[in-house]
Amino acid sequence: MSRASRISQVFMSPNITVPDISRFVHLNEVAPDRYEEAGFGGSANVFTGKYTREDGHVLKVAVKCIRPKSTDESEEVSKDKINKKVARELSIWQTLNGGRHIVELLGVFCGIKSIPSLVSELCPWNLQEYLERKTPRPKHIKMLTDILCGLDYMHCGLPSGPIAHGDMKLGNILVTPDETAKLCDFGRSHKRGDPRGEVSHSSVLAGTVRYMSPELFDSNLHGPTPAADMWAYGCIALEVMCRIPPYHETADDLEIIRLITNGQPPSDRPKGARASLVNDGLWSALASCWVKYDRRPTPQECLGQILSMMESGDIPASPVLPDLFPGPEGGSIEQWPDEIPDLKTHLELEEGIGTIASSVRANVWM
Repeated sequence: MSRASRISQVFMSPNITVPDISRFVHLNEVAPDRYEEAGFGGSANVFTGKYTREDGHVLKVAVKCIRPKSTDESEEVSKDKINKKVARELSIWQTLNGGRHIVELLGVFCGIKSIPSLVSELCPWNLQEYLERKTPRPKHIKMLTDILCGLDYMHCGLPSGPIAHGDMKLGNILVTPDETAKLCDFGRSHKRGDPRGEVSHSSVLAGTVRYMSPELFDSNLHGPTPAADMWAYGCIALEVMCRIPPYHETADDLEIIRLITNGQPPSDRPKGARASLVNDGLWSALASCWVKYDRRPTPQECLGQILSMMESGDIPASPVLPDLFPGPEGGSIEQWPDEIPDLKTHLELEEGIGTIASSVRANVWM
């Protein structure tokens, strides 16, 4: 019997057809009815499993299962809402499937309470985890360019028109074993032709507040936009290169919203050690993402700036030690102390004199 004939069901909704691969997917069980988790999001659990392909190859997979909301709705109404949410994300994801910097969608799995779950390739890290890795060293600039390639594909590379991601952040960027960054989680994405009610203003605000651009707080907004994705990209670049989250001065979402709507950028240019990877050109490219929406660069324009700086040697393509920039352990990150002066404009290294001491973390020069 052929593999095609054994895939007896197909998950169908308007405009999409995705294979139901439930019979060929096995979740990694850690206890009766308990499965190994790869992640936990705001509206879904992600479990690990194995998928046996047609050629017999066994692939490690992630299975995203949407959680029912805790409401007084009947089970039937709740399940219907989940099915619609899954169908919408599948429609967008399938449109994007095949992009080099898009996490691969493999099919659906209906083995958890008959609720369709999304099956995709399993990546070892999200971007936050990857940046915290000690060895091998993370490839910071490659992550920035990979993300831009993914956004360029979403915004400009589709015959059907642009798709805005709608929830760009470190947790929604995965990194493969060969260190390729890929975009995932398209539950809040918006494509041309979506009905006005398809992405409500409340669901736009359900995104991660720190990464949101000022126009997203406009109640007349139809949905997430490519320009809003680029604002969030600037925030991601800030974290990748400086290990500083946007609006790191506060943990209060309401205060962050006030700062955003009052025109405060996600960060001033860092000083001290956290600024050592960011020269004038790279900071200019990053900060250009935080101007008014109609003046922000496209992914291709931003990518061109970074590649030009790499070709001229203005920024290195090589990795750097991640522990130079320790990630946040919770709460706000302390600013570089004002009482410690930055002497970079006053110091010159003497010719002919090299390092007088060297360790894993630092060199001492005369």
